[in-house]
Amino acid sequence: MEIGFVSTGAPLRRPRVACYTKMAVESGREGKHRSFFAGAAGGLAASAVIWSGAISDTTSFAFTEEQKLIAEAWRVVDQGYIDRTFNNQDWFKIRMKAVKKQYKDRQEAYEAIRKMVSSLNDPYTRFLSPDQLDSLTSTTTGDIAGIGLELYPGATKAGLQVLNVEGEGPAFRNGLKPDDVIIEIDGEETAELTPDEGAARIRGSPGTTVVLTVQRTTDKQEELNLKFVREQLKLKSVTQSVKISAENRKVGYVKIKSFNGSTADDVKAALENLKKQGAQEYVVDLRNNPGGYFPAGVEVAQLFLDEGSTVAFVINSKGIQDEYMSSVPAVTRDPVAVLINKNTASASEVLAGALHDNNRAVLIGEKSFGKGVVQTVSPLSDGSGLAVTIAKYETPKHKEVNKVGIFPDVSKTCPQDETFVQCLPDGF
Repeated sequence: MEIGFVSTGAPLRRPRVACYTKMAVESGREGKHRSFFAGAAGGLAASAVIWSGAISDTTSFAFTEEQKLIAEAWRVVDQGYIDRTFNNQDWFKIRMKAVKKQYKDRQEAYEAIRKMVSSLNDPYTRFLSPDQLDSLTSTTTGDIAGIGLELYPGATKAGLQVLNVEGEGPAFRNGLKPDDVIIEIDGEETAELTPDEGAARIRGSPGTTVVLTVQRTTDKQEELNLKFVREQLKLKSVTQSVKISAENRKVGYVKIKSFNGSTADDVKAALENLKKQGAQEYVVDLRNNPGGYFPAGVEVAQLFLDEGSTVAFVINSKGIQDEYMSSVPAVTRDPVAVLINKNTASASEVLAGALHDNNRAVLIGEKSFGKGVVQTVSPLSDGSGLAVTIAKYETPKHKEVNKVGIFPDVSKTCPQDETFVQCLPDGF
């Protein structure tokens, strides 16, 4: 999921940001517009919840707590959802039908909200239970209670496919491998789950267990039941090393696994360290990076761009366009190559598109995934929440990303190990 803004009820740690938006332009008029991403750019902002919990447009005193919660969820979607046709359906009629029903408990209300949201046919707009909301919020800082894995951004027919396994987490220690397909989580089938939903179910409180039923393709089809104890993990989203190119030049290699609140600082530190080691050019590896925290993608782009360069355009449901620009000097102006593949998604595509359109990097690999939409995560009054698609983004040259992807300058499959330097263009 591409998290653009997390609306919370309490202050949380704010990562640094140094980007700004230009004046927004809306169909025929110009004016200052406070971007709904401004809070996100400061981290997990302690801002006003989109909907306060009080129902002002109806006789709220006659509603049960469950009905109020459903009306509250409806309003959150109604206020910001990017598709104002709501998947070509009467959105208000759906609300009226949902709040008229009687619900015996909170779980029934949750199911009603899930049904209401699923009618939008948007895999990124979804209901979050209190535990799922807490878990998702933690991913923006990189502090996660889970088992240390990432899932492919696209769903498979069989289940959820493992993309990466953290080298120090329970998943690695218990034998989970990349490309394993998770067909059940605690006995429940995953075929109908999105990767975001699956990841939320795998995460949980430290010390609790989760059992994954996994299919592994080897010489024969294996089906394994693997039990894991969740741990508090600090994800290492950035690794670095120095490689030697075919022309005997030192290449600074920066692998970004995902984007969270600390990624930009980690990349900056990596670039500075690689420079001290004599790096003369850089490779940024975004292969198999599913994305994450939108502002982190913007922040990392700034490290390579001149001040005043456009990073991305973000367009919300009202057609208001914000231009995200770099407001700090670049950390390096040395040559850059970016490695991408079919699993390079969301915030990774923000970074790749920004560097490419500013003629700052050559893209090598294959067409990226194509997730060019951004979600806001808003809590509801009972501690549950909603992730809602509120905007789309375009590259600095106004190229669409969603369902299109970003195309490389050089199409080739590069090895994952240090021999990737063989993929670099002549004269790089």
